[in-house]
Amino acid sequence: MGYLLNDSLAGQLGWIAESFERSTDLPYDREQLLTIASLYWFTGSGISAARFLYEQAHSSDWGAPPAVPQGFAAFGADPTVRKLVNPPAEAHWSEYERGRHFPAMEAPEVLATDLRVFFGG
Repeated sequence: MGYLLNDSLAGQLGWIAESFERSTDLPYDREQLLTIASLYWFTGSGISAARFLYEQAHSSDWGAPPAVPQGFAAFGADPTVRKLVNPPAEAHWSEYERGRHFPAMEAPEVLATDLRVFFGG
C-alpha cells in the first residue's frame, strides 16, 4: 500500500477520496479533497500514515504506559471503542456524536474545545 501512496499521485488521490466517502458523514468539496491529498503527496507522508494504521490494527503490545498525561477523543465512535483503547483511569476521555475520521474538518469547534480542556489543566 505504501508504494501506491508514494509512487502514484492518482493512487494517493484515490485513497483520500475513498477515505472521505467511507469515513465522513459531511459533504466535502473538491478543494478539501485536493488540499488533503496534496499535503500527503508533497510531504511524502502517505507511507507513514498507512504504516501507523497497519501497526495499530495488528499490534497487541504497546510497551510501557507513558509517563505524560494522556488524552483520547472518540468522534462518532460506537461505545466499544473505549474497550479497544482501554485508557488508564487518569486519562482524559471524550466521546462526541459528530465527526469521524477527519474531526478537524467535520467538527473543528468540538475538537478545539476538547484540546483546550485537555491542555488547559
